[in-house]
Amino acid sequence: MATTTDNRIYCTNAGATYLGLSVPNHTGNYNTRYVTYFNTYYPWSTASSGESGKYDVQSVAAHEFGHWLTLYDLYDSGDSEKTMYEWTSSNEIKKRTLTSDDIAGIKHIYP
Repeated sequence: MATTTDNRIYCTNAGATYLGLSVPNHTGNYNTRYVTYFNTYYPWSTASSGESGKYDVQSVAAHEFGHWLTLYDLYDSGDSEKTMYEWTSSNEIKKRTLTSDDIAGIKHIYP
């Protein structure tokens, strides 16, 4: 990423589509800016132990910020415990913390 960026985070109602979405802007071959959206259509929580029926802001943020580091979504069910797995459940807080595989992915890109 460039040394000067204008990364932004928005909350918007996008209906029953995504929980969070990160969109990169490119300059040449480089991602120079990300815009991340949190979908207010869904109920959210910042409670330290999670909250029944609500999605965890920190878990979704950790996933979306992984995209800022150029990590991709994981789709294999064997990856369901990892932060970069494509989906999270309501009241799921474990994805606030990166797994060793999430960290290995970052170290591979940024040795």
